[in-house]
Amino acid sequence: MNVTNPKIDGRTTSVEEILSGIKRTEPATFRVVGTIEVPDWRGVANHFQGIAPQNGVIAITGQISASADDWWCASFQESGPAPARVTGVFGSGTYDHAGGIQRLGDLLPMPLEKGDLATVAFYDVSNPDPSGPIYEIHMDNSKASAVAITNYHDSVLGHIALLFVYRYEPRRFLVYRCPIDQVDSNGWEYVGETDEIVGDDQFQCFSLVTQENQDGDTVYDTVYLVGFRQNEELWIWSVDLIPIRNYAPLEWVSTMPDWKGSQWRYGVGLQISNPNLMRIFGCSEDPSGDRDDYEFPIYYWG
Repeated sequence: MNVTNPKIDGRTTSVEEILSGIKRTEPATFRVVGTIEVPDWRGVANHFQGIAPQNGVIAITGQISASADDWWCASFQESGPAPARVTGVFGSGTYDHAGGIQRLGDLLPMPLEKGDLATVAFYDVSNPDPSGPIYEIHMDNSKASAVAITNYHDSVLGHIALLFVYRYEPRRFLVYRCPIDQVDSNGWEYVGETDEIVGDDQFQCFSLVTQENQDGDTVYDTVYLVGFRQNEELWIWSVDLIPIRNYAPLEWVSTMPDWKGSQWRYGVGLQISNPNLMRIFGCSEDPSGDRDDYEFPIYYWG
């Protein structure tokens, strides 16, 4: 199982430069069609929430999470001329809210809530139709509203996977880290929580992005947090990796408003295609059609 994402090449560009250079209006559209039965999506509280594109590619491929009476997630894949096709549908009846998502290679952490229950369930989506999670991290509180995940290299700790779990109440992230070679066996360690993010709580999805930099002969990584708000506004923070190694401070970098073309409230996510390219995927409120014959659009910027 692949458990790494591409790093942005800070020698030639930066996370902020790539995102600020994307045209924010008139995204391209790609149809996704499916015939694998999904739960009923109709209802005020039933909607798409997050999109986790496959990283390291330039393709309309990945997963989209949905809240319903039973949460569900659809894997979709571009494999030639449009449309892309749904290649798997998975979920469970224990939870009804699936939040914002991001992949680390083939590893997909899924934040799930229902009433006083919350967990992050980890799926190996190298199989687009996994039979169940490979493990879970159960939350001691009732919130697991969105997740973000990345890999980076630390001069002391070595190669690390970093996981942020967002809670709308309060507006903070629980932080977990794991040696990269222990990710598939649940080697996660809880290391604390971040400061409260400034602003209201209408963030739908988050992504962590690692940028590799060079200063003379020294190569080092920096990590950025990208947040997607309900009002189609993108925020960027830098993550403090070094001083006390608990990742608490989040330093605001920039805000990019006025993204047009879809409603981020109904599905959004970041694709890290290669060291110099990122794309944003969006969706709309509901699929069209029937539960076993449906379609939905993927909008993409970049």
